[in-house]
Amino acid sequence: MILFAFLFSIFAVANERPAKEVSVSPQLISTTDINDTPTYFFKPSPDGRYYTYTTWKPSDGHYADKNILLDSQSGVSMPIPGAYDPMFTLNMRNVIVPGQVASYGLRFYHLEDLINQGVAAQPFFNDTEFKGVYESIAVLRKTATEVIYRVIIEFNSRYFRDYKETLDASGKTIKMEIISPVTQVCSNYKFALPMISKTGTEFSGLDYSVGKSRVYKLNNDGTCEVSEELGYLAGKIAFGYNSRYIAFHVFEKADKLGNYAFSHISAPDSKTVANIYLKDRLTNTTYKLSNYVDGNAMYPEFLANGDIVYILHPHDTSSFKVRFVRIRPTIY
Repeated sequence: MILFAFLFSIFAVANERPAKEVSVSPQLISTTDINDTPTYFFKPSPDGRYYTYTTWKPSDGHYADKNILLDSQSGVSMPIPGAYDPMFTLNMRNVIVPGQVASYGLRFYHLEDLINQGVAAQPFFNDTEFKGVYESIAVLRKTATEVIYRVIIEFNSRYFRDYKETLDASGKTIKMEIISPVTQVCSNYKFALPMISKTGTEFSGLDYSVGKSRVYKLNNDGTCEVSEELGYLAGKIAFGYNSRYIAFHVFEKADKLGNYAFSHISAPDSKTVANIYLKDRLTNTTYKLSNYVDGNAMYPEFLANGDIVYILHPHDTSSFKVRFVRIRPTIY
């Protein structure tokens, strides 16, 4: 993940705001405190019960990435396979974990196996050809007996590949298979942090050549067009399950260099302040969902019911170190 640190460190630009911005107070649903320091990648399960994230742990005098699965109901966390970027497949069955070594590419695990076996769990499918980090996943089509997935991943550039999962009558996996070649995404644009929409027809990215966050239309041949300028410089954009809404964080107080987007592989420091925003793409209205002045609210993710979960790094860690916050926007 160090490969991507520079992508956050090259901007020293004014963070302009769109004119149509409204502050609202969402309903607080729950908080989950953890005595850990996740990196910038965490993902909730669609129902919000489980979280996967990557954390840096001291190991023999160095820092090594480790993947964690957290049950927010029981408070139990456990290590799971892989070194970075685990995420759910938009259902409660599976978790994907990327890889960059010869024997491991993109791996599919059953959530049940991870819960029961932890790091000893074995993937039920391993695509050794599709390597990288910072993946995101969409469902192109689903029926009672099959699901078609599209996964975008970063590995020097951006690529996607499609998969078909065949299910039995009880919803268990019979077979997972590759149904497309590895396809480069948007070779004519320079951007990073691609996050695919839940439907697989769009994705978001940070264009580091001009310092703009955008939404792109994704074609099946890998070409794309800019479909929306966000109006903010944001590190990562998440799509809602119906794509009408997108969520993101924005730094409102610069770091000591004056940057609004910068390297924060672990926790951002107390010199920065970030808050959560939600955009209604139908009305072109942006809502500010948090108003922290003493912490960094970052990386919002949608749940299936429309709730949003984000990670909060407080400046003062005497009460809690890191907190996952679940909110329900009042604008739906």
